[in-house]
Amino acid sequence: MALTLRVEVLGRLPGVVAVVAATATLGCLADDHHAEYLVERADAVRGGLLWDRFWEVPDVREPVEPGAVAVVDGTGALLQSASSLPVDNPLYLDNPAANQRRGADTWRCAECHGWDYLGEAGEYGRNSHRTGFPGVWSARKRDVGELFEVIAEGGPGHTFTPVLSNQDIADVVKFVREGTVHRDEFVHGPGIAHGVAARGQSRFEMHCVGCHGDDGRQINLAEGEVGWRGIGDVGLEEPGRFVHKVRLGQPDGSMPSARAINLRHDDVSDLLTYAQALGQLQQGQQRRVRP
Repeated sequence: MALTLRVEVLGRLPGVVAVVAATATLGCLADDHHAEYLVERADAVRGGLLWDRFWEVPDVREPVEPGAVAVVDGTGALLQSASSLPVDNPLYLDNPAANQRRGADTWRCAECHGWDYLGEAGEYGRNSHRTGFPGVWSARKRDVGELFEVIAEGGPGHTFTPVLSNQDIADVVKFVREGTVHRDEFVHGPGIAHGVAARGQSRFEMHCVGCHGDDGRQINLAEGEVGWRGIGDVGLEEPGRFVHKVRLGQPDGSMPSARAINLRHDDVSDLLTYAQALGQLQQGQQRRVRP
């Protein structure tokens, strides 16, 4: 197998820093070893954040929302570079089974492959997020070099070398191989959590209330959906997203990972169980007050 790795060279000219990105296709032995070297030293948590919104993760190669245009000030000085990616991912335009979303969200790994990593076989096989794309759960056992290549140079709509560095890609590979978890560890059947709600409430009051409020609705978690959605809504409707966000945090650092605040696997399960109980209570109240 041939693996394509971008060689990033920094050269300094008088008053200018020149960045040259060259692409090299190495021999099988060399690339596999280099990819394995990068992935061994990669950060699976950071890979999970890149899975969410890669352009918001600190130190990502291109911290620009996909499709964004260049921004200059009144003097013509560049404030923001244009994105290397088009507004819409062409894979969505070519896939009639996918949802009708457009814009930056179509470039998110999670929007195509699901927060539960099962793609069309999971939560995003239905509802307004239906993806029409496969998940990555079965890809955990695939060769490191093969995964690296699929992300780096996977064809139209899946070539991320313009926006992700070799190390960024290695972090995503590490996450896919070692950082993903199966939904059955947290839910059963149609998505019912099997933790302990009382313990989840204790963790929620300790770690989450300050930002999300007592009712979990202080921050709108709709992410493009119509209306206001709180923690209870996400726990009920998208348990995979709830678990991913709690385990790994927010890409921009506004919410820490579970590991950073010493939450264990069982704690995440308990939090989801409490969130679902909260959501059921709130949705029941809403139904009772409707005319």
